[in-house]
Amino acid sequence: MAKPTRRQDLIKAIKKGKLSQSFLRSLTEDEKIFVELYREFPTAGLDRMVDAPAALVKRACEIPVSVPVHQRLRSLVANLVSDSWATPQVAGVRGTTEIDHRSLRFGAEAAIVMLRAEKQRGEWHFLVELSETDLPQSQWCLKVGSRTVERTETGLFEWSSKRPPKSVDLVCDDGSTIQLPEISWKRTTK
Repeated sequence: MAKPTRRQDLIKAIKKGKLSQSFLRSLTEDEKIFVELYREFPTAGLDRMVDAPAALVKRACEIPVSVPVHQRLRSLVANLVSDSWATPQVAGVRGTTEIDHRSLRFGAEAAIVMLRAEKQRGEWHFLVELSETDLPQSQWCLKVGSRTVERTETGLFEWSSKRPPKSVDLVCDDGSTIQLPEISWKRTTK
C-alpha cells in the first residue's frame, strides 16, 4: 500500500481498516498521533457542529450570575455564635438565677437568630428573633419539634412549654429552612 501523503488519504485508510503494523511504523510521529486520536475521536472531516440555539446560550450565560448562598440553597445550618451558659459570670453575679435564664445567638449566612429562654414557675418561656436577612421577615415561621410557632405583631416568635426544645428550625413559605443545631439544656454549675 502506498503511503498517504495527505490527511484525507490517511483518514480513508483508517476508515477502511487498511493500516498494517508495518504501515503504522512507517508513519511520522505526528501521523501516528493523528491515527491514535482519530481512532478515539473520529470527527475529522465532519462538518463543524451547529451553533446552539440563542435561548440556550442566554440561559447558560445567566448561570454564573452572583446569587447569595441562602437563595441558592434550600436549607442552611446555623452555627452557635454565643451562649450565655458558656460565658463565665463575674463572681458577684453568680447565683441560681443564671440557670433559669439563657441567651443563645446563631448565625447562618445573612441571618442572625437570637433565642432567649427563661424558666418561671416550672415552665419555660421562649423568645426568638430573626434579623439581618434579605428575605422578608413575614415569610418565616418557627418549627419547634412538631409544633409551628407564627410570628407575633412585634416580629418575634414566642411560646411556652414545660420542657425546652432540642430542635428549632426556621421555615420560609418558599420551602427554605434555617436549622439550628441541637441544643443541650443540661447546665453544670462551676
